[in-house]
Amino acid sequence: MTSNILAALADDELITECVLAADDPSHDIDGNAALLEEARQRCAYGRLGDEFLQMLDVVLGRSESAIVCDALSPREAVTKALQGLRRGTVPRRTHLFHGTLKSRLVGIAREGLAPGRHAKNWRFEMSSEHTASGVFFTETWRQANNWMLMRANGDPARGAILRLPSDGLFPVKDEFARGSGNLVVRGQTVDVSNAEVLLHPFTVTNSWLTLSQAIDVGRQERKQRRA
Repeated sequence: MTSNILAALADDELITECVLAADDPSHDIDGNAALLEEARQRCAYGRLGDEFLQMLDVVLGRSESAIVCDALSPREAVTKALQGLRRGTVPRRTHLFHGTLKSRLVGIAREGLAPGRHAKNWRFEMSSEHTASGVFFTETWRQANNWMLMRANGDPARGAILRLPSDGLFPVKDEFARGSGNLVVRGQTVDVSNAEVLLHPFTVTNSWLTLSQAIDVGRQERKQRRA
């Protein structure tokens, strides 16, 4: 059954989520299936076009059906169409995302998100001074999930993803990070009073919590482990 979370999205919001999912279709397979099912229902009621559904079938549903556009392969044709769709329908960035550890949430709630006091060394080449020079964000929660997994040594149950309104933040491109959508806010502690948190399982069909709710979840989990 399609998630109530997706059913509550406006059509433009659903399209935006589908386009972002298409950037990395191998991530959140179950969530992608739920997105596809919600899109099918809306197409049946005439709210979304058949061509859009065909694109999702190929990209998210891994359909065997082909979309041919001149000499392009089906995947190339879909990518081109999605790029056009993104220009036309995806709104300006309203949130930034930050991957962290669940154990850090209490400190984040108390102190905000501050540039690291100690330089961190990642698994790839990057200046340790750079990693301590600002607060790092991504444009989507899926990208933040990748950073969180590195912090959590591959254990998603230890992780958390923060979502913050982008108003008042002035991120710049993280020139050291590989790939697009990686940003850094320099020289300031980022207020988290309006932050929301996604906990494991990390999927589009899971609910975002307030920071205090997420901290309470962590406390309850620790109590259960000690019991």
